[in-house]
Amino acid sequence: MDRRETILTKPVRTLLVRFGLPSVLAMVINTLYSVVDRIFVGKGVGEDALAAVTVCFPMLMIMMALGMLIALGGSTLISLYLGQDNRARAEKVVGNGFTIIVVTMGLFMVGIMFNLERLLYLFGANEATIGDARSYMLIILLGSIPHEIGFGINTYIRGEGNIRYSVTTSIVGALANILFDYLLVFVIPLGVKGVAIGTVSAWSIRMMMVLAFYYRKKGLLRFRARDIKPDFQLIGRMLSIGLAPCSMQLLGSAALIYLNRSLLHYGGNTAVALYGVGMSLFQVVAMFVRGMGAGAQPIIGFNFGAGQYERVRRCLADLGSATVLVSAAGAALLVSFPVFFLSLFTGNASGLVELGPTCLRIYVCMLPFAGVNMLILQYFQSVGRAGKALLLSVCRLGIFMPACLLFITNLISPTLFGVWIALPAADFLAGALSLALIIPEWRGALRRANEPLGTKP
Repeated sequence: MDRRETILTKPVRTLLVRFGLPSVLAMVINTLYSVVDRIFVGKGVGEDALAAVTVCFPMLMIMMALGMLIALGGSTLISLYLGQDNRARAEKVVGNGFTIIVVTMGLFMVGIMFNLERLLYLFGANEATIGDARSYMLIILLGSIPHEIGFGINTYIRGEGNIRYSVTTSIVGALANILFDYLLVFVIPLGVKGVAIGTVSAWSIRMMMVLAFYYRKKGLLRFRARDIKPDFQLIGRMLSIGLAPCSMQLLGSAALIYLNRSLLHYGGNTAVALYGVGMSLFQVVAMFVRGMGAGAQPIIGFNFGAGQYERVRRCLADLGSATVLVSAAGAALLVSFPVFFLSLFTGNASGLVELGPTCLRIYVCMLPFAGVNMLILQYFQSVGRAGKALLLSVCRLGIFMPACLLFITNLISPTLFGVWIALPAADFLAGALSLALIIPEWRGALRRANEPLGTKP
């Protein structure tokens, strides 16, 4: 039984376990790149350095957004084309995706380098953090192409259903990052430069592994020179699907810039560093949810492309239950043991432990609503509903978060407490909107499940 037949015929719950668990592991491990960086910076360098790395995060989000634009749109098309048994078109996606990644990230790297210091001040740096922020970001920019090739092509590998190899590359890269960070912070004390060098080295290892996958012809698809030539119609469709997660990241970057500046205004570098820690912990829980959705992406895409709508409905139902359970459990742990989790990131930076517990509890209290938003966004992306996916992305980070920040800090509580309150308020609104959009889709899936197989959706 080939992979396509397996995805179209095996029990949905069995496939979710088979694909979902490795994908969750891969997503969590991918998150460890940034989390581990912050742990080593906080433990080995100090609070101002941790604030400096947090200031850089909007730029990293922009870099990731460009990767998502290409990678996630391409991965969705690969699953849909393979569901339609159109392997040649899926291989064209792989070749065109590689071309766009290299060109886009090369332009990004050069453009940012010429404006780096000005951008870092805009993102929330001050005289105490600009030196470390500049040193860290210059090295990270040099690794932008290896990072996006490793991330993007790895996403294509997952899109064709080869979860095991995708997870393996992530595990190897994350372990290498931990090793390099330890050596370059504690053995060879290079500070934030050591953390950046370790991260870029790990990205390069993962890039070589994903390129080796296609070079050795291990998967369903082949990387062919003829497929590198741009097919602008295909690129347009790829980018339209990837636009939702890209927009989410770009808007998140813009919101984070405003948030960093608000935190700096009301609480100084300590508040900025604390948000870096809170965001890391939030991301670990969020990656469990995104990992489940990413693992389900080929299941949903293959079955939707093949007209198996009842299987899509069952997949969505199981994912929804798991999302609420996991995000609620993660929030409960962070609310119950905030000092323990904060202490993972701090050395002598006692200000974080003193200020942190209350702020962290506020930040994560609406995690289940954020999880629902992430899952439904991924569902719309998986079935090619770019408009609804884009709407959810734009509203959460482009409307709800800045609106809540402006409203609460200007009219209700112009304090650091008001800044923290705005974050779960935006998560609640985004989750509520996501539920409102998925109900008609759910009813439509139920209706189509009773139609003859092959009826056009």
